[in-house]
Amino acid sequence: MNHTYVYRKHLRQGFQFMIKFFGVLISMVIILSWGLIFTDEKAIKVVSLLVWGVILIVFSLFMILEFGVIYLVLNRRFKSISVSLTEDAIVYNNSKTQTIVPYEEIEKLEFPSIKYTGGWVKIVHKGGNIRLTVVLENIGDFICELKKKLQEKNMTQVYHEKKFFSFLKTAVFSDESWDRIYCNLKLHLGLFYGCMVMTIVMLKLNEYSSYSKLFILGSLFTPLLGYLLGEIIIGSKVKKRVKEVESIIMPRDRDFEQKVIRLCGIGATFVYLFVILVFVLQ
Repeated sequence: MNHTYVYRKHLRQGFQFMIKFFGVLISMVIILSWGLIFTDEKAIKVVSLLVWGVILIVFSLFMILEFGVIYLVLNRRFKSISVSLTEDAIVYNNSKTQTIVPYEEIEKLEFPSIKYTGGWVKIVHKGGNIRLTVVLENIGDFICELKKKLQEKNMTQVYHEKKFFSFLKTAVFSDESWDRIYCNLKLHLGLFYGCMVMTIVMLKLNEYSSYSKLFILGSLFTPLLGYLLGEIIIGSKVKKRVKEVESIIMPRDRDFEQKVIRLCGIGATFVYLFVILVFVLQ
């Protein structure tokens, strides 16, 4: 049975996703700006608000322009891209053309990537090349299926086994990491907003301004650090699930992943808020 692979939803949505992301970004900037002004006893509130208002407008216009350029130059094309593996060929579709590459015409597979971070697979064939990044949904399954097709055709010489396996681990981790972001998006946003607001409220109620700016900026990065810690812990399990010889990806333990993400994210946030509370009560 043929399987069609497409890019992740945030790339296929294109400009719609960018507007949502822009809204979240601007709301965070507003909260941070408000916190920095109202927890600083020396700030002249009206003047500061006017200055921040002008900066926010300029920043917003710049970001809208930048997102528009990124969408037109890069993201728009992802909406129409799909790739399928049939019995005899790779079928690659984009907004302009359909490219059919028989497996026998594949000359080389290249895997430019940074381990556990990102990269792409480049399928070099007689008529050109196809490049697929790790943001292709289920890219781990894709390259495993492609390898099987090449093995059936006795074409193992077109890829380097160790480089293939290294990229497979990176692709699986990246694909599953994006899936976790989708599943936990509300949790992540809640921690970001909650940590910032609670930090500002505690600092203001206790009239503690000596380290206000540092604490408020830290409230933005603390949930991020918690998320990254969770991903590192989960990532250490990925290499054990990818079997090199068989090119098999063992099933994920989603319950374990959810526990780690929640524990690290919520734990980091509460520890940070507790540290602030200790400082302001001194």
